[in-house]
Order: sequence, then C-alpha cells, then structure tokens
Amino acid sequence: MDGDPVGGGCVIGGVGRFEVGPLPKSGGYVLVLDPWADETGSATVTVRQTG
Repeated sequence: MDGDPVGGGCVIGGVGRFEVGPLPKSGGYVLVLDPWADETGSATVTVRQTG
C-alpha cells in the first residue's frame, strides 16, 4: 500500500544495514533517514540489486 514502510534497519557508528524484500519495478520510493535525538551528520546510500 502506498506510504507503508517496506523495510528498516539500524546504523550505529557508521556500521549497519537495511534489508528490504523485492520492490515493484514501477513507482517511486522515498528514503527517510531519521537521526536519533538531535544528532546530525551525513550519509551515503548504496542501492544494490541482488539475485
């Protein structure tokens, strides 16, 4: 359903990952990064196709 989360994960100290099942080929996606508390910084996101 549109707007529902499809996956999640955790990154602590720059180490972690997000696991998501297959996504539909059509449509758009929104990636939300929500830092804990008032922390700020930067993020590099890599999207990989497996299989």
